[in-house]
Amino acid sequence: MKFLLVNAHKWYPVSPPAALDYVAGELEKADISSQIVDLAFMDSLQELELLLKHNQYDGICLTIRNLERTAFSEKLHFPLPSIRNLVQVLKKYCHGPIIVGG
Repeated sequence: MKFLLVNAHKWYPVSPPAALDYVAGELEKADISSQIVDLAFMDSLQELELLLKHNQYDGICLTIRNLERTAFSEKLHFPLPSIRNLVQVLKKYCHGPIIVGG
């Protein structure tokens, strides 16, 4: 069994997806392999689609925490339309569960 763990944040400066590291550790304890993908380092969703085309995943964990960005006194940013597009791409290639968390 293999899960894809996706950090959907595209903000800069890039912050590591620490929560996904914890999820990967728990999956490993259950003998489930995982791969972490950080979208901050991808130029487009086409790169993610290429990965999905060449790998089979039994499920996907997606983090969409911090829907607002106030740490650097910037205006609020709600990326839900881009998250919707991302989920559509994920569903196209993975027929297992897509688990969304923060």
